[in-house]
Amino acid sequence: MSQWDRLNPEHGDQEGLATLAQRLMSQAEEWDARRFDLQRVAGDVPAHGVWEGAAANALHEGIAAVLPDLEHPAQACRETATGVRVYDYGLSEIETEARKLRVMTADHQDVMSQLAAGAADPEIDMASAAMTNLAGQAEVLFRRIEAGWDELSQTRTNTDKAFEEVLASAKALLVVKPHPILAGMAVFTKLPGQIGLNDITAMNATQLSTWLTNPANKTQLYDLLSKQGYNPADTAKWWAKLGQTVDPKTGKVTVGETQQLLINAYPEIIGNLQGVSYTARDKANQTILTKMKKELDTYVRDLAKGLNPVGPAWLDKPGYVDRIQKLWEAMKPGQSGGVKQLISLNLDQPGAAISVGDLDAAKVTTYQIPGVDTTVAKSMLSLTQAADTQYRQQYGAAKDATIPTKAGVPPRLAVVGWLAFEPAPAIAVFDDSNAQTGGDFLSKDLKALAAVQSNLGNSASNNISALSYGTLTAQAAAVQGLPVDSINLNADIGVLHGVTGVKDFHLNPGAEVYRTKFATDNVAEIGNQGRDHIEGTHYRTVQLPSGPSFSVPVPSYGATQIGAEGTPSSSSGPARLPTENHGWLQSGGNLGYASYNTESSINQANVSLGLTDKLTNSGKPVVDHE
Repeated sequence: MSQWDRLNPEHGDQEGLATLAQRLMSQAEEWDARRFDLQRVAGDVPAHGVWEGAAANALHEGIAAVLPDLEHPAQACRETATGVRVYDYGLSEIETEARKLRVMTADHQDVMSQLAAGAADPEIDMASAAMTNLAGQAEVLFRRIEAGWDELSQTRTNTDKAFEEVLASAKALLVVKPHPILAGMAVFTKLPGQIGLNDITAMNATQLSTWLTNPANKTQLYDLLSKQGYNPADTAKWWAKLGQTVDPKTGKVTVGETQQLLINAYPEIIGNLQGVSYTARDKANQTILTKMKKELDTYVRDLAKGLNPVGPAWLDKPGYVDRIQKLWEAMKPGQSGGVKQLISLNLDQPGAAISVGDLDAAKVTTYQIPGVDTTVAKSMLSLTQAADTQYRQQYGAAKDATIPTKAGVPPRLAVVGWLAFEPAPAIAVFDDSNAQTGGDFLSKDLKALAAVQSNLGNSASNNISALSYGTLTAQAAAVQGLPVDSINLNADIGVLHGVTGVKDFHLNPGAEVYRTKFATDNVAEIGNQGRDHIEGTHYRTVQLPSGPSFSVPVPSYGATQIGAEGTPSSSSGPARLPTENHGWLQSGGNLGYASYNTESSINQANVSLGLTDKLTNSGKPVVDHE
């Protein structure tokens, strides 16, 4: 570059510098905004040491650690922007001085040309005299410009270097090594209506605990949780992101710290939220049950002392006391020794479901669906006892099997006493409407189970064992869709109206439908009035609009008949006891369909475990199904 070229700074360079300065100031404003947000959060939390609690103290300490980190790049950006502007101004000054020098030089050359031509003019003489020292002045100005340019070049070098350092510092702070307290902090700065459930997963337990101390935040999250709708697959993924651990050997789920905070804050929602792990749902529902039982016991004790106590707000709600007491009894340990989980609880509807066995970890699950007149207040204990008995039956069958079953070794089982929707009373046994509604509940529950299992990486076999009116509920659910490997219709009361047979069901590929009924189950026959029979080919009367009526054969339902009459002892094993009453368990000395070691109970265990070669008095299905 010649010395004269240096006197012509490029305007493009100046325009670029102006843009760079603006960019730097914008970045400084962004970092300042982040720092301001954190300072505002710090102001919302009681001062360190004032509010007792590790959460508040940790938050203060975290913010205190981050603020200097954010202040440094913001200040560096401002300083660098100032340097860029100084450089820009220096270029302008040099350009001004250079223009002066160019004018002086042009004037000097013009005067010298006229003098050389011998022109005689008083003004030229005066100019000649004035320009005698012009060369010296120009030289002084030129040296000043040169010195300014060199100084400005060094300023530009220093500015460029500072800018690179700022960018490197910012990258290290905000991208490569973000401070832990920054993760999830965005939720603190959002306005109501801007927060979504994904913001909750971004917070750690300390942040969530602090955030929930604000009543408005707690209400906002309550609304989000209660209005998210039925989408168990998405809910399962969201819940897992909150943090949980799964033992790869046993399948046992351990609830994470953030999940536990939500359980504590919203047990009535988490306990019934489809897609949440059943370990977490059990914790939430037992939190509610334990609290209410304690309130009831305290009230009864104080009443006995004559203290005239004020009972809990729910005390006058019809049926609450009986439901709480029956659920409390049902949750006590059973004969099988299997862990119990309260996986569903709705005292208003009412409805409840108890799993005998860890439902998250189980490789084989069986849902038992009861018949008419089964209520939480009257029947939860006996329904859970039936589940406990079947758990014991399956566990023994799995241990005695010569080859490993679907349940694995040791057997991982769960049998659910399902009463999430109470069936119809006996007077409504001929009405299918309750079964249709219950079928919707059952279908959703089993789809949620499949979603949780998928999210946990648990490939399990799910099964349905229904009794009496519950067989109608199971049929309604099967038409809607059930991700199960088998359905067993015990003591069925006929075909659900609108169903032609098993071919209408939507089950897992290869799933089977079974039917179990002892020959003299007359109660089932009473309930069968007005409905087509399930077994064999039957006939339906057809009335022509203007002609005679006649009977036409209707294809068989398509279920596989399995025995319930009992079998004598033989070389292949001990005797299987006969089923003699229409219920799950023994009544009046007569064994029920789920009574221990009855043929029906053993067959159900073998169906769930996949030991179908051991089924007794079994026929073959007539009609294939989807």
